[in-house]
Amino acid sequence: MLTFHPPEERHSERIESDCSASFNIELEPRWLQWATAHSPKPLESCEIENSDQAYLASRLHREFELNDNVSPLAIQGLTLELLAGLIRSQGVESRIPTWLQRVKQMLHERFQEKLEWSELAGVAGVHPVLPGPVLPQALSLHSGRLSAQAPH
Repeated sequence: MLTFHPPEERHSERIESDCSASFNIELEPRWLQWATAHSPKPLESCEIENSDQAYLASRLHREFELNDNVSPLAIQGLTLELLAGLIRSQGVESRIPTWLQRVKQMLHERFQEKLEWSELAGVAGVHPVLPGPVLPQALSLHSGRLSAQAPH
C-alpha cells in the first residue's frame, strides 16, 4: 500500500505485521510546487491501493537499490508518474476555461440558431477574430457543425 502525506503534516504509521518494509520519498519543494500547479485542488493525505501505482513504487525502489549512472533519471521519471497518479486519485476535475464554459452554455441554449463568431467572441470576452480558429479546436468540433450541434 502507498501512503501520501503533504509536507508539514504531522503523521505516524503503525505497522502490525512481522513482515513489512517502508520506503519513504521526500519531494523537493519545486516538485511539490509543480504538483500543486497541476492539481485541481490541494493535495491531501491518502492511501493509494492502485496496483499500477504499487508497481511503479516497486520499480522506483529497485532503481534506488540499483543506483547506477542512469538511476537518477529513472527515479525522477517514476516519481513524476507516481505524482501524476496521486493527483488523478484525488479527483481530477475538468479545467475548462471560464470563457469556454460561457460559450458552450450559449451554444447549448441556442443550438438551433445560426450564431456569428462576433457574438461568440462577445460571450467569450475576446476579439472577434480569435474564435474562428480557436473555438472549434477548444470544443472539438468542426466550424461547419457549430450551429447544428444539439446539447447532450
